[in-house]
Amino acid sequence: MPGPSPGRSVIGATQLETIGRDGLQEALNALLPSYNLPAMTGSGTGGVVRAAGLRGLNADQVLILVNGKRRHNSALLQSSSWTNSGSAPVDMDLIPAGAISHIEVLRDGASAQYGSDAISGVINVILKDADHGGRITAGWGSNYEGDGDTWSVSAGRGFALPNEGSLYLNIEHRRQQNYTRGVPATRFGFDENWNIVPVAVEVINQGYGNPKTETTNLAFNAELPVNEALDLYAFGTFSDKEGWKHGNFRQPTANGNIIELYPDGKSLKLGIDQRDHQLTIGGRGRFQGWDTDLSTSYSHDDVKQLTTDSLNPSLGPDSPTDFYLGSQVFTQWTTNLDLTRAFDTGLARPTQVSWGLEHRYEEWKLTPGEELSYLDGGYVFPRGPYAGQITNRSTGVRGVSPDDAGADNRNVYAAYVDVGFYPTDRWYAAVALRHERYDDSAGDTTNGKLTTRYEFTPNFALRATASTGFRAPSLAQSIYQQSTVSAFQATADGYVQYFLKFLSPESELGQLLGARPLTPEKSENYSLGFTWTPLSNATLTVDAYQIDVNDRIVRSGNLAGREVVAILEQHGLKDFNGAAFYTNAVDTRTRGVDVVGEYRADYGRFGQVRWNASYNYNKTEIQDIKDLVTPGTNYQVFDHSAQVYLERGNPRQKLILGGDWSLGAIGANLRATRYGDVTQPGNTSALDRTFTAKWIVDLKADYNFANGVNLTVGANNLLDQYPDKVGVLSNTGLGAYGYISPFGFGGGYYYTRLSYSF
Repeated sequence: MPGPSPGRSVIGATQLETIGRDGLQEALNALLPSYNLPAMTGSGTGGVVRAAGLRGLNADQVLILVNGKRRHNSALLQSSSWTNSGSAPVDMDLIPAGAISHIEVLRDGASAQYGSDAISGVINVILKDADHGGRITAGWGSNYEGDGDTWSVSAGRGFALPNEGSLYLNIEHRRQQNYTRGVPATRFGFDENWNIVPVAVEVINQGYGNPKTETTNLAFNAELPVNEALDLYAFGTFSDKEGWKHGNFRQPTANGNIIELYPDGKSLKLGIDQRDHQLTIGGRGRFQGWDTDLSTSYSHDDVKQLTTDSLNPSLGPDSPTDFYLGSQVFTQWTTNLDLTRAFDTGLARPTQVSWGLEHRYEEWKLTPGEELSYLDGGYVFPRGPYAGQITNRSTGVRGVSPDDAGADNRNVYAAYVDVGFYPTDRWYAAVALRHERYDDSAGDTTNGKLTTRYEFTPNFALRATASTGFRAPSLAQSIYQQSTVSAFQATADGYVQYFLKFLSPESELGQLLGARPLTPEKSENYSLGFTWTPLSNATLTVDAYQIDVNDRIVRSGNLAGREVVAILEQHGLKDFNGAAFYTNAVDTRTRGVDVVGEYRADYGRFGQVRWNASYNYNKTEIQDIKDLVTPGTNYQVFDHSAQVYLERGNPRQKLILGGDWSLGAIGANLRATRYGDVTQPGNTSALDRTFTAKWIVDLKADYNFANGVNLTVGANNLLDQYPDKVGVLSNTGLGAYGYISPFGFGGGYYYTRLSYSF
């Protein structure tokens, strides 16, 4: 990220290693006020691959780089998420924290430089490149409630290569147990006359909490000088993740239950088995006076979806209870040529000219599950309130059928130029232009950026940026299709399941219902700020911004009504109650401000303290909702719930206050974070629930022994803070707390870590 740039933060390795958080996502959420990581992004496997956004925007509207090269997105589409709906985010937790030298966070639009996705900003992860030394760390933590235990171990070491080259290797293994904050609720059953009667009051919903995960990550970073004009390099990550999350409880009396298999009802488990890797190789050096970098990066993410403690009701009592549901697979191959050169143009300083070319190949596949996961066995209930009725084929997520399976690919071609110059010694300005061509419905797009910075004094500078940006629709959003339970409804005969068909916007059936091929989201980004160093040991930066995003891709509301059901039945979908798809339907405006301050104090024999304060305010408002022509009357393209999640699902304010104290071998860190209020939607605005702002206090202490050993003990959410209670309970056993809490609902968490540096 060359040149003076608005809104840049740098997070060092020490901060990441000592923050007391498990995984890179949690660490960034604790350190960055503009980073939003909801505790639960949605039902299903969305909690296993978590989605986080920057400046109130979605997880797929921030670009992630590793060593300046594009990081691939996850294959797993957040199809059942509340916030970040439809995102296929980069899984940051597959980058081991122990392999990271530092992280650069550019809180500014950068599509004119880096291409698609860089609407809210860019996060650039720089890997360690040491040629000697290393660090081994082991840790354990648990909730105050005695659940959610987490174990982790990490080992990294640098090795010398010929010609003063280097290789740094890091491997980490992390295991997390699940926990639930479900509440006691009534479980129902049948008496001898098949009447529905209450059976017991107990905690029946194990799905209201964190998933169980086990992750192994390996990262390497190597550089080998060949001669004075050429350095070869390679880096990559290899990951293996398995995760399981409980689904919501299914009552024994539900019409999707087979009483012979689950007489007490069930809480099925949804899981993933993920294999992920990315490998980048390249060379950089001098060519005809240009600093030249040629690289290619191949990535592949394969996510198998599984379920256990489930069934296919249409197979009756002979149904299996474990299923392979299908896979989502994403492949990306990116090749870049980047050149930079400084020219003496007679200005105050040399003018830097950068230009480059890029080709990117992308492929996304949705593969079928095992036949019994989607097969219609035709089982008819022989007795009870559903006697004579044909059962459904699933009680949660149905396996991917061959009709729903699909694959798509595309090529992306790009060229850019970026010129930075100094009209005077104190005034910096830059202009960037990038053109990209997609060979699918995304088409062509051209984006530009103007940025300037004026240094009034060595201690005070004003900066401003105006840019356009875009995000191309992901291949997953364009072709994803699936069948799933959208709701349960209590009736006199028990709990009845309602099935939703999620359609590809490119499918014939989807377009009959009003869908259209997806087009890129387009943005305009404006920012104005200053940086001030009032003292040699104090800094303050303030940046205000406005981000307009047009044609945002969102999940449609559920299409319902007799006309819609009739069209579904005409296409062989006889047991579905509605449909939905992704669509370019919403224009939004986000306004906010970032404030970051730091003060370093030396108290002599009482030690040194690095005081820090950071604050983010952002407000997203819907400017326009586009109408679609769809059969039926019971339909909104972007319904009330979706609007509330978009505008109020993330806190509008986040304040972080902290102090990092050290005295010889002893250290301590105290951090207090205030998360602003969030709103959880109801069916109408009268039923919306707003959860008030909360302070979360984290405290840790550590001791450095003379032999390189460090011992850390600490507590996150020291005061055991929980979100406000919902106030309304149900017979599903859902939790007492709001499920969109920005800091979770696990309560206090204590931990210890032991590390050895050499």
